[in-house]
Amino acid sequence: MERSDFKVHESPRLEEKYYEITHRSGLRIYIHPKDFSNTVAMLTVLFGSSDREFVDGSGGRVEVPAGSAHFLEHKMFETEDGEDIFYVFSQYGANSNAFTSNEITSYYFSCTDCFRESLGTLLGFVLDPHFTRESVEKEKDIIRQEIRSGEDSPKNRIYYELLRLMYFSPAFSDTVCGAESDIDSIDADALALCQRTFYRPDNMVLTVCGRVAPEEVLSIVDEHLGDLAASGDAVRRVQPNEPMENRCDFSEIRMDVSRPLFAFGIKDSISCLDERCRLKRRIAVNLLLDATFGHSGEFFSQNYKRGVLTNNFAAEYEMFTDHAFVMVSGESDSIEVLRRAFFEKIGYLASEGISEEDFTRMRRSAYADSVTGFDSPDVIAENLIECAVTGNRLFDPSDTIPEITYEYVREVASEVFDPGRIACALVLPLED
Repeated sequence: MERSDFKVHESPRLEEKYYEITHRSGLRIYIHPKDFSNTVAMLTVLFGSSDREFVDGSGGRVEVPAGSAHFLEHKMFETEDGEDIFYVFSQYGANSNAFTSNEITSYYFSCTDCFRESLGTLLGFVLDPHFTRESVEKEKDIIRQEIRSGEDSPKNRIYYELLRLMYFSPAFSDTVCGAESDIDSIDADALALCQRTFYRPDNMVLTVCGRVAPEEVLSIVDEHLGDLAASGDAVRRVQPNEPMENRCDFSEIRMDVSRPLFAFGIKDSISCLDERCRLKRRIAVNLLLDATFGHSGEFFSQNYKRGVLTNNFAAEYEMFTDHAFVMVSGESDSIEVLRRAFFEKIGYLASEGISEEDFTRMRRSAYADSVTGFDSPDVIAENLIECAVTGNRLFDPSDTIPEITYEYVREVASEVFDPGRIACALVLPLED
């Protein structure tokens, strides 16, 4: 029997249903019961690499170094007795890990049995940190190695080089790990302040998908968070003001690569859009990118046949809370030929859009992708996080895609694909 205090979201068309409830601690919980072979749980903190400035409990404005959220993620896996959290999960037959992105830090596990014990472990170590000054200093060498590994990756380098061209604010363009100089300035006090400010139940989301009942999840949360109450005061972030123009339009760096790499970027303005309009815009831009730069499209086919492009070619649209951008990237031995072709294509896209035939085909494909996402517990758990952040429902993409019209997509094309806003980053082979 379902409890009356659960909010139920249901799609008869998709035959899918999930539950939402806010625990008295302030923790928001989303549960999608489904008969998968494994169950996935993700405890997500709304604190990411772009959260560089905020107001602390005393009302003071605080700025933390780049990489602070990622560093804190590393240190949360320590326990009071020095036991390895990964080993604890493995005793229950669960696989666990974590990741930090621009806007969130997420800790998760996947299991086939011992769900209660695994979820209790997850709630326990994320909400009860035990790092010390000595362990923080020791961790710096590990993170420095991770930073150097990223700097040695051409794809990683060109991605962040493109962000630095487009964005004035370092919060939008610094790497998730930060630079080695940032790591040097992070100490245990700074991490503890970040943990106190952001690692609180009312700034977290728990998403669960698999063979589990909503009442079971809530009882485990009650067991571990029953004595906590919501603080009442929301986290106060200081968001940078980012202009629409690029900081720079072009740059190139030299690395040990056999073939030049390129990344074209176009900033998009989404600050005036509500969440429903952002969802529609994201769908429309992805339809445009798939039709224009997909591997089955004319642009790729023609340039691949004449040797300008390789199979390493992709187009994507990244949307965050207050900024978004298009990125088209790959490798080419004919960079100048490619640049001319790309600028010409963007100009055409802005003025003419795509054909109705391509629009219909891409919209049908996008709908199929939105439905098949319900076949994976990992995808569902991740999409539920987005629901918590945006306020959209899990079914909104599949409901919205059929509503997208050809006229709307043409309108979005004219707004987003401005040839005057293109930034270009290159990674070139080392000079002889």
